[in-house]
Amino acid sequence: MFAVERFLKVSEPGTFTTLGLPAGFVASNWQTGVEDTDEGCQLSIDFELTNTGDLAGSYQLSLAVNGVDEEVREISLNVGQSTPVTFIIVRSEPGTYSVSVADLTTSFKVPAPVSTTANLWFVVAVCTIVLFIASGLFSLWRLKKAQTMEKPPVQTPPSGQ
Repeated sequence: MFAVERFLKVSEPGTFTTLGLPAGFVASNWQTGVEDTDEGCQLSIDFELTNTGDLAGSYQLSLAVNGVDEEVREISLNVGQSTPVTFIIVRSEPGTYSVSVADLTTSFKVPAPVSTTANLWFVVAVCTIVLFIASGLFSLWRLKKAQTMEKPPVQTPPSGQ
């Protein structure tokens, strides 16, 4: 009965006037973006919250990551009023994170860092192979040069003899 009394006004005995529907909230114009930062992988969630009811009211937004509430905001809006809302989540641990706020559920993945040690060993291996091939080619070139210098000139017999 209390809920009904909040939206009705008794003007005279037996006569009631409705005050309107309670505040109702709709989230729209969703945008999400993921980018790498120095702190880790950052997910931004942007949307617009609008009071579509007949009365002013407050709405409690809860941002949950993997089912655990991380941030709760209470937003008060007048009738027909809208406000932009932004949540930013940063994670550095590799894994997939499920995120929900209002009627949006999304996920984002933080990749495992690339091993710089493996990359370093690859570069060292390639450089070693290149040096080995270059030294082999240089040795062959010197050997051919030395062989051409040691050969006595070929003498041709005089013609007519």
